[in-house]
Amino acid sequence: CVYVATAIVQHKARATIGHRSPLAIRQMSRNLEWVWIKNMPRRLMLRYLHHKIFAEIYTFLDCARDFRTIAFLKGKIGALAGLPKMLEKRREVQRLRKASIEEIDHALTNAFSKDILKIAVKRFYGGK
Repeated sequence: CVYVATAIVQHKARATIGHRSPLAIRQMSRNLEWVWIKNMPRRLMLRYLHHKIFAEIYTFLDCARDFRTIAFLKGKIGALAGLPKMLEKRREVQRLRKASIEEIDHALTNAFSKDILKIAVKRFYGGK
């Protein structure tokens, strides 16, 4: 093994399983829930719940366009199956958290900003 400080690694996300494969959709759907549960402070969960609901509806409809709703729902079921473990991890993550709630809040992107909504609509209708 050789360390090269100037090395650049090229990584193509989902190159093996496919960008919109059922497996990719299922894992994305499950992992988004686990990240939210494990990392989001309770106060911010409540503050951004409407953003979360909007994102879930958007993603479900996006998956429905190419018949990927089963994979999406399997991901949510998988998230529920792993919920006890994630709640245990949540306690540890929140206990060790260094950033204040205000710092985390400031770092979050407003899902209802005009620019974000434009991107979402464009992607939904087939744009990049």
